[in-house]
Amino acid sequence: MTSYAVRSYSLVVHHMTLDQARKRAGLTQDQLAERSGVDQTTISKIETGERTPRYETIVALEDALKLTAGTLLFGSRACEVTK
Repeated sequence: MTSYAVRSYSLVVHHMTLDQARKRAGLTQDQLAERSGVDQTTISKIETGERTPRYETIVALEDALKLTAGTLLFGSRACEVTK
């Protein structure tokens, strides 16, 4: 029987990606909140790096911004993977 070591990794979200995507769409935080169902204060905290979004939040924001799945998580570059 073969055993494999499992390493713990965490993804670092590029917080500026949401800010850039929102501004490219011509939306305010309030407008994005209305479209996505995500509270405006949550959007603000994600954009400033005060909060790491849950997966469901990322999906809701991507849908509201009409982005391809994974865009906010990975951005135009691969996200950093830290051990």
